Amino acid sequence: MRAPFVTILSIVTLSIISILTPRDLAAQSSLRTDPVQAAEVYLNQVQQNLTQLQSNLPTITSAAETAAGKLLHPKSRIIILAPPGFDHELQTRPGAIFPHKIATQIPESPSRNDIALLILIPTQPVNNTADLDQLRKTFTARIETARTLTAAGSSVITFTSIAWLDGLELDLSVIANSSDIIDLTLNNPVPTMQAPDALPRATSTHLLPLTTAALWTYNTELFAACTRHGKLPVARQSFEIDTRQKRFYRYQNQSFHHDRWLDPIPPHKLGKAYINQLKSLTRDLQTASMNDIQQSIYQIDDAVHRNATIHLKTAGPLLPHFIPHNNIHQNNIILASNNLTSTTPNIQPWLNKNPHPNDLIMVLADHQPAWSEAFGDYDELTRLHQTHVPIIWALEAYNTYPHELEPTDILIDKFGFVGDARLNIPNYDTNLGPTSSFSSLLIYHTLLAPFTH
Repeated sequence: MRAPFVTILSIVTLSIISILTPRDLAAQSSLRTDPVQAAEVYLNQVQQNLTQLQSNLPTITSAAETAAGKLLHPKSRIIILAPPGFDHELQTRPGAIFPHKIATQIPESPSRNDIALLILIPTQPVNNTADLDQLRKTFTARIETARTLTAAGSSVITFTSIAWLDGLELDLSVIANSSDIIDLTLNNPVPTMQAPDALPRATSTHLLPLTTAALWTYNTELFAACTRHGKLPVARQSFEIDTRQKRFYRYQNQSFHHDRWLDPIPPHKLGKAYINQLKSLTRDLQTASMNDIQQSIYQIDDAVHRNATIHLKTAGPLLPHFIPHNNIHQNNIILASNNLTSTTPNIQPWLNKNPHPNDLIMVLADHQPAWSEAFGDYDELTRLHQTHVPIIWALEAYNTYPHELEPTDILIDKFGFVGDARLNIPNYDTNLGPTSSFSSLLIYHTLLAPFTH
């Protein structure tokens, strides 16, 4: 499929006037305030956040121990009280456990064997009192549902930032009295990332990647806690590895293995190892990918100052739900797009659009190769090739070769592993701890850190 593109490109005349190289953009951007600095500060802050998350491991392990005891019951459920996307994330990513127990709707008859994951974080920037009022209503509805579940004997595990909850005038008694609280409050949030002074002092820019990291840390500790109860949970394996889906169908809808066992895994071991993997990935972005991140920011900076259109293409269960709108210089220059099912409002796909050569496309996806059919059919991709619009690709680079890219393309390596999950479990046949959603959210916010309110 790719070979014809080379032929098409060879007969198209490129307008040098309309296309600037990354080096040209870097030279132009250096005349203004360096936009890369905010991105570097942001990544440094994420490293600190992950270190802080490790200090929460005792609370995470305690919550996982409680959940493991209940999930041994065959009719137990995991109820997700969270923004859209988190249920799909915990069901479909490699390394997921108990996906068939996840309830996408609140059960009519909750029981003492159920576990609720209550996520109280903002998923969009809070820029005014109207945004704050909407956030308060959303949180109140989730808390009231949690109250109903605790009254039925269910356990609630809360992922939130206490700093965000302060001042929202919410009744938090159900959280304080009946919940394990995994506090995601940030120490010294980056000043440029803060909401207006009258609003809480942390923003979703930090909390979304950190919440994703906390959820999968909890997932690894839940796996370990089950082994201490004499059970080995069935972990989902990527279809990149289980290509014929034999393993998937063998263990489909099965909570625990009956054909293998592991020795009990001590508390904190897997959670600490997973967070270290995320810190290593972030460090790779700060070093090996930093040049590509810088060139991408220069491209975005140039597009912003020219008031050009930036077309955004996302994939995965989480990121399409959390794209803030009107967040760059108060101009609606980002047209979010997604081929997958999404409830995000105002989604406008890039397909069948006509990007101008002076526009910019950003693609945040997973293991799909650049310019592959995952991003459009043959005719659509051919038309994009002929347009010569620059594209920033944030992908697992092991599937994309440099010669497959256009001269104006930039490839940011997400440093994911084949099969996504990075945490090896000795004597087990698949890994835990996926990183693709964390890295997508991290790169997205890193690229837009200089431009986000």
